[in-house]
Order: sequence, then C-alpha cells, then structure tokens
Amino acid sequence: MQNRLRSLPSQFVLVLAILLGSSVVRADVTGSIQGVVRDRSRGAIVGAQLTITNVETNLRYQATAGLDGSYRILALPAGDYKLSVTASGFRTFVKTDIVVKVNDQLQETQAVSNAAGYQWA
Repeated sequence: MQNRLRSLPSQFVLVLAILLGSSVVRADVTGSIQGVVRDRSRGAIVGAQLTITNVETNLRYQATAGLDGSYRILALPAGDYKLSVTASGFRTFVKTDIVVKVNDQLQETQAVSNAAGYQWA
C-alpha cells in the first residue's frame, strides 16, 4: 500500500505532463477575416454573401453581411484565399491573393457600386 502512495505523485506529474503537452499540440493554427461591405455612399450592404475559398484545397467558407454590413469569417486555416462578394443589384466582386497566416485577423472593407462593380475602399 505504501508503494502505491509513493508512486501517486509521479503518476500525477505524468498525467499533468500529458495534459499540458496535448494543449500545446492543439495550439491555434488559424486566422480570420472580418470587415464591412458598403456602397459608394458608405451605406451598409445588408445581406451581402461572402465566400472565401482556399485556393490550395478548394475548401469554402461563407458568411452573410449583417444589418451594419459587417461580416466575420473565423477559423481559416493558414493559406492563400480568394474572396467573392455577391449582393442583389451589384456585380460579383472577386479578390485574389489574400494570404491568411496563423493568428491573423485581417480587415477587409469593401465599397461597392452597382454600375462599376465592387471596389476596395
């Protein structure tokens, strides 16, 4: 019985090391993109549909602009992306060469025009 009690602290240390080690392995390896979709007069484009596509894996993530035109796309694995924005009455806009790095929080705000298509502010 005393042998078991003596080995208890070493077992506790082993379990603690495993738990702490696994949290390091699960460290955040993603980034995010957020911003606002606006028209040329700075009015919010409510309900604009945003699709960001990883160009290497073709995985797609989607978001819808809120009442203030804002959107947020979280948990994007690091990589190269293409962003598409569509809204009723506006031409589709596509931006390429977006690089998301680990822990990035990119700000992408769009100013849009129904005559000239989407343009970046």
